[in-house]
Amino acid sequence: MMKAKKHILRLIGILIAMPLWADAKPGEQEYQAYCLACHGDKGQGGVNFSAPPLAESAWVQGEAERAIKVVLNGLKGNIEVDGHVYTALMMPPQGAVLSDKQIADILSYVRTSWGNKSGKVKPAAVAKVRKEIDGIEPFYEASELLKQHPLPKVETALRGLLVETYLGEWNKLPDFSKLKSEGLEEEHSNIISFRNISHRKNFGLVWTGQFENRKRGGHKFILQADDGAKLIINGKEVAKIDGIGDMKRVARAEHWLKKGLHDIRVEYFQKGGDRGISLYWEGPNNSKGGFLTDKVKDIAPVHEPIVLKPPGSEAFIYRNFIEGVSPRAIAVGYPGGKSIAFSQDDCTMVLMWKSGFIDAGLHWTGRGKGFTKPVGEGLVSLSSGSAFGLDVNFLRMEHDEHRYPTFVYQAGDYTIEDKPLPSENGIKRVLKIHAQKAGKLIYPLNAAALETIAIECEGKAKLKESAIEMTLKSGVNTYTINYIYK
Repeated sequence: MMKAKKHILRLIGILIAMPLWADAKPGEQEYQAYCLACHGDKGQGGVNFSAPPLAESAWVQGEAERAIKVVLNGLKGNIEVDGHVYTALMMPPQGAVLSDKQIADILSYVRTSWGNKSGKVKPAAVAKVRKEIDGIEPFYEASELLKQHPLPKVETALRGLLVETYLGEWNKLPDFSKLKSEGLEEEHSNIISFRNISHRKNFGLVWTGQFENRKRGGHKFILQADDGAKLIINGKEVAKIDGIGDMKRVARAEHWLKKGLHDIRVEYFQKGGDRGISLYWEGPNNSKGGFLTDKVKDIAPVHEPIVLKPPGSEAFIYRNFIEGVSPRAIAVGYPGGKSIAFSQDDCTMVLMWKSGFIDAGLHWTGRGKGFTKPVGEGLVSLSSGSAFGLDVNFLRMEHDEHRYPTFVYQAGDYTIEDKPLPSENGIKRVLKIHAQKAGKLIYPLNAAALETIAIECEGKAKLKESAIEMTLKSGVNTYTINYIYK
């Protein structure tokens, strides 16, 4: 009995000491070791589009040979994933580093994770491809690889899609029923797309077909267009964007549908500049839908707005990816409508704006990737690069009783306490600089910012052209910089 008890205790000790990898899926450990740094822990892609996503990606789904070749021999050139074009991509070959089993495990993990629904990969399949491509030059061109292994066809809810082309110059959506069509073609992909449209300006398109609905209830539709577009279902206008404008304009609508097929019509016109259309849908109770169009890069995010604002007398602090700021950004919304964004990487106040704060919908819904934009007006880019042009190190963030933050960091040999505060007409910034000896510091500003704001300095600081010059004594130096809207 004593012997059995010792054996059990020893077994428990071994289990406790086992690494967390024991619970990992096959291939997960290898993915985290070799792929996570570029493609993200959930396949969401690199920060600021540094590497394409693998989650719900056609590049890793379908036949496995395409993905096997990329891992074995590398990939370079321009590729489009999720509507974003990755230029000068360089995915290094891993064939000399990873075994057939390791590659098979990694691809099996990727192809069955994060919304990917393709089959697992066997080591024998990797060995077969390795033998076939032995001796070829490293790095496939994306276009070359897609000729050998086209991406799997994207399924949409559209059926029997046709497109008619019209020529003309309009400032708003015309009545297409009164115009003569230049031609009628089938959209074999059943995707609303410009792929086969050669016209770049002064044209209109009308897509007609059927929308297959598999679930009865209220459906959400999100339409974006450059220039104008209209969605019509069963003869009823559902969403419309009219006039000349870019893809940042969004029309949202909810429309109740029975289960089955419904007539759908999408009208579009383009006058000049860029062309683009995006139509996204969701089923009842936010059930899965998808794009009815080609995904378009650099458009306003498809999400329900979640606009944050400060609670009462306290500041609201939002740490996430913010457009115009380095990846480690900290946005602060103050009572009264003044806001700032601070870069933890560069230790500097990068943005200020008013009359709003942040739309968190981009990050708090779906896969939550991308850089969100400040909400409001008067957005000013104050500076770029590190604080005072020195090597910086962010130390900590402190809060007062109203949760107003003080950013503490090192810049060169100086320790700095940086506390932005809201003021009636802008932002008041209090800087306490701990100096070991007397000297001067230069704080650079974006020259363009001075067209929108005025700078007023208190303490031994003064504005010189597009920089603030601070005279230091040994010890603690306090300066107040007022950023005032003109």
